[in-house]
Amino acid sequence: MGTIRKVYRNNMKSVILILAVLVAAGLTANLQHALPTLSAGNNVPMNILSEIASRIASDGPLDDIFNLFHSLESQIRNEQIQHDELYERQQVECNGERSFREKEIAEATSAINLATDEKNAAAVSLSQNEQQLETNVKTQIDISTLIKDLEEQRAAANANYRRRNAEFNEALNIITEGFHMLQELYTGSASLIDLNRVAVKMFKSAVNLRVTHHYVAVIGALSQIAQKADLLVDTNVLNRVEELFKRLQETLNQAIQEEEKAEADAVEVFSDSRQKLQDQLDGLKVA
Repeated sequence: MGTIRKVYRNNMKSVILILAVLVAAGLTANLQHALPTLSAGNNVPMNILSEIASRIASDGPLDDIFNLFHSLESQIRNEQIQHDELYERQQVECNGERSFREKEIAEATSAINLATDEKNAAAVSLSQNEQQLETNVKTQIDISTLIKDLEEQRAAANANYRRRNAEFNEALNIITEGFHMLQELYTGSASLIDLNRVAVKMFKSAVNLRVTHHYVAVIGALSQIAQKADLLVDTNVLNRVEELFKRLQETLNQAIQEEEKAEADAVEVFSDSRQKLQDQLDGLKVA
């Protein structure tokens, strides 16, 4: 009977040793995998396992062996607690880092969206500005062309005014010449040929000025005088012709004044129109 108990006891110790080795090895491997920072250099479970093996080999009391197992369990639980605490801290850190990164991503996304909107708005504004610039440049060209045309028209009108003014002054000189010629005719210092020459000059001047209707009476009176065989004309005829010359002079002087006023009005209108166009052009250049 004693031999059977001894064999049984040895078998139990062997089973316990095998179980202890398997459990300790598995737990140690798990701990080393899960907690490399805690388990590195920490051989407490293996030390306890070696102690268990030594007690079993020396037929130590089972209570001592079980106490060692309890010590191993306690050590493992302590390390598990440390693992759980580390896990919780890492979770908090990871969650914090994740929240921080997600916030950064959200802010970056918002910034990208805002930048995209600003870019699109800038593109629209650029397109509008380019269109406005194109319109502005075209308008500047059109206004510059209008100013040039206006200046050319004014120059042409002024040239025409100066030409007509010279023609009117020449007409007045011819009238003065005719008036003197008439007086010289009756004093004998001029001939009918001279009178006809002046009459022809007066007619050409009237045609150039397009005022022949004002010359009809004077030229008619001179023609009547030129048709007389003698130069004995009474004073009444002379006075009547002289009066026709004076009226013609007054008519031409009035025409000259009207031409001068028309030219002054035209210059004023030109200056005002050109200044307005120039102000508009200057405004476009600044815009």
